[in-house]
Amino acid sequence: MFSGFNMMKKRIVISPLEMYQGNKPQIIHSDRGSQYRSHEYRDLLEKEQIIHSMSEPGTPVDNAVIESFHKSIKRELVYPNKHRTKSEMRILIQDYLMDYYVDKRIHTKFNMILGKYEQLLGQVT
Repeated sequence: MFSGFNMMKKRIVISPLEMYQGNKPQIIHSDRGSQYRSHEYRDLLEKEQIIHSMSEPGTPVDNAVIESFHKSIKRELVYPNKHRTKSEMRILIQDYLMDYYVDKRIHTKFNMILGKYEQLLGQVT
């Protein structure tokens, strides 16, 4: 069972990268989780010519952006809905990520909706 769990963890990070149709990033930053250290993941990054940056052990500030995102999604979605089933949570999280987080949520760092910020940034560059 444990090896099946490890395979599932690897697929969680490999599948989105394989399916992504847009321009691939030049760098991906992650923690040191086993899924990010797997041969399959490292081989895929090398094939796609993506540099892999990893946080130092025990230093979550190395990845402050994603740590902040995790804090927000837990506070705004997970904790208020802890009584929901896994399938209900899957739908809520998908809606949160695909609709609310980018197009409706005010991001305090930019004092605006992220989609609007990206739109303005695109006009500048």
